[in-house]
Amino acid sequence: MSRSIQQLVLGQSPNTDLFATYLAAKKHTEHPLCGNEEGWGPLSPYRFDFTPCFLDIWILVVSAFGVLAGLGMIYWLYKKTDTQVVKRDWHFFAKLAVIVALVGTTVAQAAIQITRFPGFWYGDIRFWTTVVNILSIATVGYGQVLEHYRLRQPNGVALSFGFSSSLPMQ
Repeated sequence: MSRSIQQLVLGQSPNTDLFATYLAAKKHTEHPLCGNEEGWGPLSPYRFDFTPCFLDIWILVVSAFGVLAGLGMIYWLYKKTDTQVVKRDWHFFAKLAVIVALVGTTVAQAAIQITRFPGFWYGDIRFWTTVVNILSIATVGYGQVLEHYRLRQPNGVALSFGFSSSLPMQ
């Protein structure tokens, strides 16, 4: 094996001063709504990966699906089902704990983005993707709470949202 291939495969971490990272951002870029210098991509010019802004498009699509399908689930549960007497057991509280943890970590992500991108966080798609993701988790989570009291069989909205939101991981 040549020395350059060994350096590439077994070498040290790349110098991040030479190229943009996932959290790198500039106030003035030539890409609208994308503060990362790599732009909309889809492929990064610095590594074998997609650009951060391109990845967030698909996360935004999944989150928008969660909001729309969650609102449809909530509407259907209110209009088509009746409230039933169901005790709150460990399953109910575990579900609530997971929803609260997801919302909490996503709010923390938005706070980190605001501090990391001072003065231009509102003009970056990565921040707005996080906001729509918070709305999505809250909407589907509220639908899960309603479902506990109104429907004895599970609804497919939360399952399909959970599956699709786990696919485009960064």
